[in-house]
Amino acid sequence: ARGHQHAVIRAGMLAAVAYFVALGFVSGPAQVYPLQILNAAAVLFRRGALLAAAASSISYGLLIDLSYYGFLEPFAPLLLGGGDLTSREALYRVSGHVVGFLLTGVLASYLADLLRRAGLELAAKSIDFRQLQALTKNIVENIGSGLLTIDGDGRITSFNRSAEEITGRSFAAVFGAPLQNVFPAIAGRIRPDA
Repeated sequence: ARGHQHAVIRAGMLAAVAYFVALGFVSGPAQVYPLQILNAAAVLFRRGALLAAAASSISYGLLIDLSYYGFLEPFAPLLLGGGDLTSREALYRVSGHVVGFLLTGVLASYLADLLRRAGLELAAKSIDFRQLQALTKNIVENIGSGLLTIDGDGRITSFNRSAEEITGRSFAAVFGAPLQNVFPAIAGRIRPDA
């Protein structure tokens, strides 16, 4: 599964480069790269975000270099400051975008790491909750007194062994039944707002 995730991210990065080259958008819109970085962070967490940021930086820098040296046509020659690039413009575009990609990668990796840690903590708490539920059930089942619980609608939700022995009724027979129908005397003693 991990190899498939890496392959999808590499394919997305190559698709972005191919898109720019095919349409001549070499030095123009670079909005696809941060999306690739965020995608990598969501799937591969910290490592994926940082690798995608580095790959975006290299890819964008390579496209600008190829445009600068005349191997590729620049984006929108008459609009948006496109056209032939001076060395200073090429340097500014590459450095500005690289800083943006790396900052996006660092932030996305931080957020992805927080998400991963929160997931691990939730899984640990879920295990603790299940253990607590098992302990509670064991205590309730083995207590010497009859015990039953009801939900907000007054239906029986639990009925321990002692309650079965005292009443002569099984849990299966009373589960989900209204307390009023099964034990009217007890139901009369319970306050509705309690």
